[in-house]
Amino acid sequence: AICSPILVTHNVADGTQKQLTAAMGDYAYTVLKYKKVSTMTPDNITGRGFMDGFTERFKQLGGTVIQEQFFPWETVDFAPYLTNVKPADVLAAWTNSQGGPNLGKQYGEYGLNKKMPLIAPFIGGIFDEDLLPSIGEVVLGVTGACPYTWTIDNALNKRVVADFKKKYNDRPGNSGIMGGYVNTQVAIEALKVTRGDTNPDKMKAAILGLNIQTPAGPVRFNADRLGIHNIYICKIAKIGGEYVYQVVQTYKDVQPI
Repeated sequence: AICSPILVTHNVADGTQKQLTAAMGDYAYTVLKYKKVSTMTPDNITGRGFMDGFTERFKQLGGTVIQEQFFPWETVDFAPYLTNVKPADVLAAWTNSQGGPNLGKQYGEYGLNKKMPLIAPFIGGIFDEDLLPSIGEVVLGVTGACPYTWTIDNALNKRVVADFKKKYNDRPGNSGIMGGYVNTQVAIEALKVTRGDTNPDKMKAAILGLNIQTPAGPVRFNADRLGIHNIYICKIAKIGGEYVYQVVQTYKDVQPI
């Protein structure tokens, strides 16, 4: 009986694709002061969705997209695309974690790191934290948006990270892990409101009325059952010999797009 309403919270830590990456379009233009961008991303719904959120906001603010390159989802050799990049203020790229390390390494091998900076509309997937040591220092300083990182500075997150490290001797290094945590939080808080009643209509109303603090920050929902939450702009850094996502800006209470 509880399964149907809980679907409302699926991947609430991630939000919609455009909701996540529009923040990076804003940051690239207003903070990093880039005005022209070349892009490359997989030629599928996921890749185009992430990149569209970024480029649409970037263009709304006055930026120009010099070039768009699309490649097959399974691509792991990016030489044909990197050697074809047209000069711009910055290269915005995204791919899945299978190809991410190669893209990062080849970005340096072909000397693009000396010609234009690299940013990621969504830093997850392309440069998952667990993959960073295998890529190396060429990606230090790369910025990108994410819905969660274990380095977020709030009391609840610090406690959850400490408990996670104690139990698993690891850090909660991706939004998928935290998505499950937040989903469970939403379910529990809704059940408190209904006093344990799992009636779908009551659960739906309870969930839509929530405004809770999670390890990823505050979460609430709009009338379309989509999450409103923080988006974090992170920079890949090396602190104490460890590669991490360092939060450099927080976009608060971002609405779904």
